[in-house]
Amino acid sequence: METGLISIGDDLLSGAAAIAEFLFGSPNERRRVYHLAERGQIPVFYLGATLHARKSILARTISEKEKDTLARGTEPADPGIRGTERGLAQRPVDFRDRRQRPPKAKRKAKTSTPSNLAGEA
Repeated sequence: METGLISIGDDLLSGAAAIAEFLFGSPNERRRVYHLAERGQIPVFYLGATLHARKSILARTISEKEKDTLARGTEPADPGIRGTERGLAQRPVDFRDRRQRPPKAKRKAKTSTPSNLAGEA
């Protein structure tokens, strides 16, 4: 007799390293996982202080994002999740604005001798 409860042990990823291994093939990409989670671009949740995700939900989310990209008629800038997650297919990044900022004003050098001693020398 079945109780109706399901086991999620095989579907649950515990920790950013495990999620990074599932998404990107390397546990060293855990900073990307935290970044995407902070921006709300991957479905994750915390149990205590540990980040968790379900494999099935991550796979479904990626599949939906691929379908959305194909429906718009544009291809992602990067075939992996990275290009679609950053939105590179939707808006180009313009780095020129950083180079066009005016230079910071230079400070005047302070003199080490007081002005009243300058005339006595």
